Amino acid sequence: MEKSFEAHETLLYNHAAAFAPLETLYIGGGTPGFWGEEGAYYLAQFLKDRGIKLASNCEFTLEVNPGSTQQQSLLKWFNIGVNRVSVGVQSFSAEYLKALDRIHSLADAVQILKFLKQQKINFSVDLMIGLPQIGIDRNLALELQTALDLGAKHLSVYILTTGKSYIHGKHLPKDDVLEREFLEVSKFLSSHGLVHYEVSNFGLPGFFSQHNLAYWRSQSVAALGPSATGLIVSDNKNAVRYKWHPERLQPVIENLGEKELRLENLYLKMRTFEGLSVDELLAPVKVKFKNQVQEDLSHLIGTWNQARYLEPSGINNIKLAPSGFIMLDSLMGDLFKIRNLI
Repeated sequence: MEKSFEAHETLLYNHAAAFAPLETLYIGGGTPGFWGEEGAYYLAQFLKDRGIKLASNCEFTLEVNPGSTQQQSLLKWFNIGVNRVSVGVQSFSAEYLKALDRIHSLADAVQILKFLKQQKINFSVDLMIGLPQIGIDRNLALELQTALDLGAKHLSVYILTTGKSYIHGKHLPKDDVLEREFLEVSKFLSSHGLVHYEVSNFGLPGFFSQHNLAYWRSQSVAALGPSATGLIVSDNKNAVRYKWHPERLQPVIENLGEKELRLENLYLKMRTFEGLSVDELLAPVKVKFKNQVQEDLSHLIGTWNQARYLEPSGINNIKLAPSGFIMLDSLMGDLFKIRNLI
């Protein structure tokens, strides 16, 4: 980690960037739970030795998996500033946890969430949908209610992704099942006051993941660790994305120009409840093409409205409804087909 940090310092220096007090800090990958108390002490000293400070309102998240984390260890992490925990529960079905070959049991998941609630620590729960159809009856509403009853104010709900050799590959659900489950999750959590603020993320107001919002808003984010990805934004015309190689201690660099940044920014905004404005879309269009592009865009938005892909958000705003989130890639493809828009 020390050698990687040295390479990171060089990267920052080469792009006229430096660490400010951290507004968010996310220790992820599911493995921090194995670090134990020594890991907490090590990280605190690592930051101190390098003069990296946390802002007074820093959101400091630790990602853990039930069954691999000791409560005593978590207390040490809380002592160094952790104030948010992301827990990889995946399912509140004991049968599915066993079928998915998770290292934790349902009892482990319930125990850690009860502990976090007792400690008054903000926490998020990860759940999966699209689980293999192998004769297990799943009550999604009951699982979601269980998470809320245990104190979760934020949930990240992802579709299960697998490799080609996955043992239950032949039993993965079809798209219509995925759509039904996705919409069921969104409807249930929204009815309980959680905001569907990003394709896979739901939170009560005031409990959105600030760290992830920084990614989705294309802000500068530093990253360190195998496969970690960071972004250094110079202005709205230039940025550098870097991704750490899983083995080598050097990041892979990708330079982003004005067009690449614009495309990425549009895509990321469409992923969130903030959406984007028609004015923002039309801003770079040359005057001689503007009327035609505006007409084509209005027609496309009308088509999306008819299909109920959009939330009611005013004539100048484009915000996807849950049914639109499902179709995101296809809708972005339709948007980018409009000539002279990009």
